[in-house]
Amino acid sequence: MKIKLLILVLLGLFLIGTQKANAVDCVQYCINNLRAGLSGKKVTKADISQCSGGSARQMLNNGGSMNWPMNCYLGYALSSNDWSWFDEYIDESIRLQKYFSSEFLSPIYHQNNEAAMLAVYLKTNDQKLKQKTGSYLKANWAWQVLNTSKVRPTNYEAKANGKTITGSINTAAFSGPAMLGVGNRSGRVQGNGQVDVYQPGSLMNPILQLVLDHPERRFSWGVLQSPGWYHPLRLVCDLLGIPYGSTGKVDLKAKSNAPELFGITTLERQYLREFIDSDGKRRQKELIAMIPKEYKPQCSMALVRTTKGLTSYFKPKGCNANKPPNLAITYEYATRKMHVLKPYYSCGVGCPTSQNNVHIKDGKICGKGHYEDCIPFITGEKVLEVEFNHDAGLMIHFPKEPAPTPTPTPIPPKPPESGCKFFGFQAIILSALAIPLAIFSRRKKPWKRWT
Repeated sequence: MKIKLLILVLLGLFLIGTQKANAVDCVQYCINNLRAGLSGKKVTKADISQCSGGSARQMLNNGGSMNWPMNCYLGYALSSNDWSWFDEYIDESIRLQKYFSSEFLSPIYHQNNEAAMLAVYLKTNDQKLKQKTGSYLKANWAWQVLNTSKVRPTNYEAKANGKTITGSINTAAFSGPAMLGVGNRSGRVQGNGQVDVYQPGSLMNPILQLVLDHPERRFSWGVLQSPGWYHPLRLVCDLLGIPYGSTGKVDLKAKSNAPELFGITTLERQYLREFIDSDGKRRQKELIAMIPKEYKPQCSMALVRTTKGLTSYFKPKGCNANKPPNLAITYEYATRKMHVLKPYYSCGVGCPTSQNNVHIKDGKICGKGHYEDCIPFITGEKVLEVEFNHDAGLMIHFPKEPAPTPTPTPIPPKPPESGCKFFGFQAIILSALAIPLAIFSRRKKPWKRWT
């Protein structure tokens, strides 16, 4: 009887401890550990144990959230100088074909993950890991720029869960180019059935503009508000030494940052900017070369750019059903209107992948979820068509062989002209005179001076 009672007590304590662990806000918990490590405080593995998510391999295999484990392990790595978790993460994500995991380009989470990887790149003293992280980041910037418009949208229309939702896009807080590529985990489940339309890019945009050193970069809100949301930009500001006051207001143009701080060269930064400025017509080959073939996303993404706009969509399915993706995004330059395709807002953890089916029908791009919804496919003369494929990596569909942007060949300067100009007959006479001169120069007696 006593043994049974002891077992029940221990079981009760275990359940209480489990409920306590489950009650922890892992987002804030891991941000706190990251901030502690960044400020030089000691962070141990025991400190991050409640939300560490296990090894990088376990996290990638389980398919769970990546943002808070990455922050927890970053806090520990900054404190202990043990970067092995991130080394394993990069190797395993390549092996498992899960580049940036299931949160790649998520407008909710991806900015957190790229900011953490930037911290690894800048803070590690492991040169091999630094090289791997730099390559990982470079591909990230390149794919984002391939999906970026130099002119920011001002309004949108979303087909979501059988409804048409329209609205304006905040252009007061952000400025400069806009990343418009589809990303995983782009939705949020609301108890009242309300559909959230997360704008693509989100805080990735001001971070990308820092990478580009874009003259119009701006973020007018405070980086100290809602830490779970604005923390990534705050971390980047801390890493680059961009100041912000007690209110969190930050001037992104306060200083210019060298491209090497982001894992790219001065020339590669120029390529990224030229591609955006030309609406995708220039530097195609150079950007494609920045994405190694061994990098393969968890979900295939396609991009078509034309002279009139761009279309970005999942092909053939989106991943992570509990926070479903925007299945497709189209943007028309002339109207500055963005269309978003989200045929459902939630279908639970067991959502069948067939509900993520994306297909083109009657000049529109469609997706079937709780409803079948469609948005217009952008027409115009095709400029570029690429696919970031789960099995094959980056694929180029048009043009088949992107030509490098021609560089003007410098005209060599003319050699300086001699003071004496010789013509053909003068050269003949001099040659004739050279023969007797050569013969007489062999005489032993010296020439007599003419009197």
